[in-house]
Amino acid sequence: MEFRLERTWDMGAKGWWSGDTHLHANLFHDPITGADDRIKPKDVLFVVKAEDLNVAHMLACNSEDGYVYERKRVEGRPNALSEERYILYWNEEMRNLRLYGHMGFLRIKSFVEPAFVGWPGTTHPQDDPANYFQAVKAKAQNAAVIYVHPSLPSEYPVDIALGVVDTIDVMCQGDEERNTGHWYQLLNAGFRCPISAGTDSYLDLPYHLIRGRGGST
Repeated sequence: MEFRLERTWDMGAKGWWSGDTHLHANLFHDPITGADDRIKPKDVLFVVKAEDLNVAHMLACNSEDGYVYERKRVEGRPNALSEERYILYWNEEMRNLRLYGHMGFLRIKSFVEPAFVGWPGTTHPQDDPANYFQAVKAKAQNAAVIYVHPSLPSEYPVDIALGVVDTIDVMCQGDEERNTGHWYQLLNAGFRCPISAGTDSYLDLPYHLIRGRGGST
């Protein structure tokens, strides 16, 4: 049987661009088996078009043993497969295991080191440096710095107050109602902090969060 779907709203025709700040193409597979290439850029483009995401930020990040998935795809520019209205950009998720939270560095020119801190049994087991210093390095590249799936306790209120963070993901895999309440607290405190949306979707899993949609819905 053939089904023809009709678009309910064409927001692109009204000048809007959609996007997702937090996607992973390859994650949590044995790096020895070439896990960085299980999902290739052409596969990412296929998914992005299917969900009509105009801008897709793929975030390279660490495993528990310290391997950084997809670091090799971070080029400091949009991927060559990008089209006029569908842009693929490999960026970085800087992750602290316990205290500080996870940050996304978007539109980076080069990888910010260290890529993670506070992970026992790795090259960076201590909670040092703090996220602030990592964010400063990213901002020096004119990158956009965001806190992905933010929660409290975390360092993000301090980093927003210090001016090194641009936005927080309110629509994400976390508690969106709680995040919204925290965002209003930031506004009420006088910080003009916009919000962003990132699903933390793993493209290499058969079933996971829908790309471009609120993670907790």
